[in-house]
Order: sequence, then structure tokens, then C-alpha cells
Amino acid sequence: MGGGFGGGRSDSLAFPGVLLSLRQRPSHGYELMEKLEQLHFVSALPDPAVIYRYLRRLEEEGMVESRLEPGQGGPARKVYSLTAEGESYLQAWVSRICKQKNDLEAFLQAAEKTVEDESAHGAADSRSTSESAGGNAGDGQ
Repeated sequence: MGGGFGGGRSDSLAFPGVLLSLRQRPSHGYELMEKLEQLHFVSALPDPAVIYRYLRRLEEEGMVESRLEPGQGGPARKVYSLTAEGESYLQAWVSRICKQKNDLEAFLQAAEKTVEDESAHGAADSRSTSESAGGNAGDGQ
């Protein structure tokens, strides 16, 4: 399945979010969309067509399976659950996200240190400039 879906967009957690949600509990498509939004894995409720396309693709690739369950007063619903292959793929996503988290933490530490160093350097430059200006004014007498 390559890079999954989300392709670097802000909603890139939609893909691992679907896998995680199905790992927690088999669900139908609309229920998955609501859960993704509740867990803040997406910035807005996704288009149902997109979610169902993802689910169809996941099913074709053997990562999820579906079964029809009677609807409550309506048509039967297709309920999706994670397969063993989907479970392995979810674990790969968890590893990938952990690495990205570590990389982001290292970046943030380096950025904070750079800002702190520049602030300290800037304050030292300000002091030496004001001391030089004050010292030069007093030297003339």
C-alpha cells in the first residue's frame, strides 16, 4: 500500500486513524468518519466517498475485511474489521509515527537552542554596544 493515504496533507493521520479505529472496534464507514473527527485525526469530517474508497482499497489489499450486518430499521450495513495483515500495517505506522515524533522533538530542541543562543548573543551585543557608547562619551574628558 505504499505511503498510505493522506499524502503529507494535514489530514495524514486519517489512514493510521482508520486502522487504529478498526483495531479498537469493527465499524461501518460513517462511524469511522465520526471517530476520526472525535479523535482529532482529521481537521474536518471527511467526505464519505473518500472514506469508503479507502476502505475498499484496504479490503482489496487484505488489510480489512467486511461483513453485512442488519441495519437498525434500515438497509444492511457493511461493517469493517482489521485483519492480521492490517494489524501488521498498523504497527508499521506506529513505528513510523514514533520515528517522526523523535525527529520532530530533535528538531524542536535544536531550534529552541538556536533561538536561546541568538537571544543570549543579541543581549551580549546590546550590552557591549551600550558600554562602548557610554565609555566613548566619558573618554573625551
